[in-house]
Amino acid sequence: MFSPTGALKVSDASQLILNSYMPSGYKRLKIIPNLGWMSVVPVALTVGGTATTWPGDVASPIAMVDTGGGPVFLSDPNGYVYPKTWPDTVKCPSWTQSQSFPSQNCNCVSDALQITLAGADGAATYTYTIDTASLPQPVHGLTGVMCKVNGYMMGNQGMNIGGVSALFNRILIEYNGDHVGLLVSP
Repeated sequence: MFSPTGALKVSDASQLILNSYMPSGYKRLKIIPNLGWMSVVPVALTVGGTATTWPGDVASPIAMVDTGGGPVFLSDPNGYVYPKTWPDTVKCPSWTQSQSFPSQNCNCVSDALQITLAGADGAATYTYTIDTASLPQPVHGLTGVMCKVNGYMMGNQGMNIGGVSALFNRILIEYNGDHVGLLVSP
């Protein structure tokens, strides 16, 4: 919960779990300092079982840790993934061309995605899979929006792991720290 004063806000209706200790099992990744979004480093991406070379030689790519909902958003200025044909390509929703967040040359998929992230210091990596096939039917569908320029990246190069990632991972945020913890959901 955002607080411009730095004071913790708590609500009885919240499903947020607060711990005064580090729960076991989480892979801790050091966040990239001085960014507007809590971010780590994207290392690898597999789409529909095919390993890609993304992010390739993109200078300082970021992976925004965002649970606000939606698919994985990806900017791919060097064309490692967006111009390719994937097994489960789907029609991009109209909101991918929003006037508020204009994108260029998008390719949308419902393929399973495997993502590898690293901490800013390179000390740890974490790999997980997004595969909506085992989820209830209303959740099947769009897993990734890969564009030459993705407006939802707000000028940053890399990916926003999207709310879909929160369906497959538990996410731990160190309130007074500089790490994010990830754990595959049971």
